[in-house]
Amino acid sequence: MDMLATSIGDVIYQHMQQAYTDSFRTAMLPSFKEALEKSVRDVHGIFQQGTKEYQLYMRQTADQMLKERNAADELVSRMELAEKQFVQSVAQMKTLIISSVKEELGGQVAHAVNSVKSEIVSDVKRLLREEMGQALQDHGASISDQLSTYLRSGAGTPVPFTSEEETNKEKILRELRSGRINDAFQFALSVGNIDMVVFACESARPMDIFAQNPFPLTQPVLLSLISQLSANLDKDFDLKIKYLEDAVMFLDPSQPTSSEHIPNVVGGLLSSLQSCDAHGGDPRKIKTIRMLIMAGKSLLS
Repeated sequence: MDMLATSIGDVIYQHMQQAYTDSFRTAMLPSFKEALEKSVRDVHGIFQQGTKEYQLYMRQTADQMLKERNAADELVSRMELAEKQFVQSVAQMKTLIISSVKEELGGQVAHAVNSVKSEIVSDVKRLLREEMGQALQDHGASISDQLSTYLRSGAGTPVPFTSEEETNKEKILRELRSGRINDAFQFALSVGNIDMVVFACESARPMDIFAQNPFPLTQPVLLSLISQLSANLDKDFDLKIKYLEDAVMFLDPSQPTSSEHIPNVVGGLLSSLQSCDAHGGDPRKIKTIRMLIMAGKSLLS
């Protein structure tokens, strides 16, 4: 019985195993395969859909980033342009400010300089007037004293040259070349030597003296020149008479320094002219002497 049961069991087991195998192959395996294939297809579809959606998202994101980058580039360009305009504006403003400051400072400095200049010029003029006034007073007093001495001493008489002759001549020439005609004649007259006065007259052309405006010789120098030239007309007659003819015309009796000495000086001149015989009978020279006498008398009348 046991063996029979075992045999039956083995037979049933074999048939059941075969039945399960056949059932798995014919029913379960195709269903599983179909379910697996469907799952794979679903997963593949979902993956494809996800991939497409991701690609679309990435494309949209890239487009957005590109737009943002373009916007950023445009913003940077605008900022660079604004920076350039700002720099230009600052430069223009700097130029305008510097120009305005320079103009303002220039005006203030010019005003200050003009103010200081006016004060300095005013002070200098005042000092010059004071110094010139004092110098003229001293000079006038000196010339008046010298003129009185010349008139009293008859300084027209020639005296021998001293060792200072060349030095005196050089000084006279130096003063004449520098245009200081009055100083040259004043020095020549102060030497007290008629030959030195004649040298000054020969070195300076009468036209350079009597044609100048204003007249370069002061009244004291002019009076002293007439006095010394008229003291002796026998020597250097032509030169002396030419100077005397012009010098008399420039005597000004209205000046205090002239009115006091004109009578003595012109009186001495008339005396010398009336007693002069250096003309040698020349009608032209005689006429000149007569005209000079008439001019001298008109000053005394």
